[in-house]
Amino acid sequence: MSQIDRIYGAMRDDTEAQRGPREQSQICQRFENKTLFVTGATGFMGKCLLEKLLRSVPVKHLYILMRERKTGTLEDQANKYFKHVIFDVLRRENPNFREKVTVIKGDLISDGLGLSREDRNTIVRDVDIMYHNAANVKFDIRISLSLKINVLGTLKMLELARECKKLSIFIYISTAYSHCYRKKIEEEFYHSPADLKAVYDAIKADEGTPNGLTEAALKTLLGNHPNIYTYTKSIAEDLVRQHSKDCAFAVAIYRPSIVISAYKEPLPGWVGNSNGPVNIILGAGLGMIHTAYHHGHPLDFVPSDYTINALLAITWDVPTRWQREQGDAIIYNYSSSTTNPTTLPQLYDYMKYEWREASPKTVWVNAMYFTSSKLLFFILHLLFHFIPACFLDLFLIIIGKKPIAVSIFMKVTQNLDKIDYFGNGNWRIYMPKTIEVMNKMNSTDRELFCCDIRELKWQHYVWVMWRGLRVYFLKEDLNSDAGVRRYTQIWYIHYAVLTMFFVLFCYVVVMPLIKLCIQ
Repeated sequence: MSQIDRIYGAMRDDTEAQRGPREQSQICQRFENKTLFVTGATGFMGKCLLEKLLRSVPVKHLYILMRERKTGTLEDQANKYFKHVIFDVLRRENPNFREKVTVIKGDLISDGLGLSREDRNTIVRDVDIMYHNAANVKFDIRISLSLKINVLGTLKMLELARECKKLSIFIYISTAYSHCYRKKIEEEFYHSPADLKAVYDAIKADEGTPNGLTEAALKTLLGNHPNIYTYTKSIAEDLVRQHSKDCAFAVAIYRPSIVISAYKEPLPGWVGNSNGPVNIILGAGLGMIHTAYHHGHPLDFVPSDYTINALLAITWDVPTRWQREQGDAIIYNYSSSTTNPTTLPQLYDYMKYEWREASPKTVWVNAMYFTSSKLLFFILHLLFHFIPACFLDLFLIIIGKKPIAVSIFMKVTQNLDKIDYFGNGNWRIYMPKTIEVMNKMNSTDRELFCCDIRELKWQHYVWVMWRGLRVYFLKEDLNSDAGVRRYTQIWYIHYAVLTMFFVLFCYVVVMPLIKLCIQ
């Protein structure tokens, strides 16, 4: 039995074990018979949130904001959305789950969020809890678009929330890196880089030129922020703080760190996007990446299911804390760097030995070398990545296909500064309030809303993650032994090539030296 089979067996045993009478879920009580409004439901985090709410929480109804696209109707988009694999478990457990969901046409950029009068009146009349999750997460879009979506969109959501008759909780989902120029990030507010007047001025200046602000002007605007995304999220957080001062409902900001694949639910190993960590794990697992510039600092990863469960746990906590503290919006961080840290080399060590889990798409032996020397990295980067890319493109040209490897190499190389910034940032993200919430959860909630990152076994997790990438990203059959056969072939080729180079080295370098010594 392989390591991963033992892990999955243990997970099933934990799930199926007989337990005594359970306590009543306090978190479920918070949501019982409540109507919710969620933005950003079509994104990675949004899908996870909506699925968990529908599967585990006794909500009365859910309204989700969806932007109508140019092709197809909103109903067609909704039908396609709910056919997504993430809803498979929910479909089996509750085939009629869509009866609890209403898709509302809207857009963060449009006036009044693009809501019809009827839809707006419905939200104002019925909604008890709001999650504002929608955002543009790209680093390189025009600043005016990012500001309109991430900042002014949040302002419009706050204005809508203040109109609501029954609203008791408003939660803005931000990021732990909203103020990433700081290396220690606490559960507190930091200085906003701009006020609303500066936001409107920046939008006007960017839209006033055909190609937007120049790179120099953009750098001046961003100041100590590394990209547009963190800049806009930090401004949005301050808007939430300002509006929270005189609200009749509890207000919170949730700051998760780097959200990656699910650990246990609804589908072990499922991931909704191909972000940086996913690409690194895939590249290493497929034998495409063989070296990385890395200082060995903790990388702040959190599984998506733990992240969503923690969000629901703080939703249960925030009204009580809000009444007690009577101040600004309450900030909850969610991270692993200060509670259960892991590094990229550690994660790689956990997965590299289980070659029986190799993918049929493997291109070379799974071997990685981490270095903190930039000079050595660039030498190895050329040897292990550029030269093989040239050979691969030559092969593609010979068989009549378009060469792509060198262009991928160049694109990655051009973005190495961004990879370095977030890969070697060495942040420490503290979460005392969130830990306090986890500590007071009862046994039922600890099971239904598992989120205690302190108890996560990274070795178990990384193998679930790798299997999930194979199933949901590479679309592979885990029961096939094609990956083992391919990896075995590559293994022999790899060591044959090494032997050839060793012999050549001996012939060209060692033998002449021996002859010289003899003479």
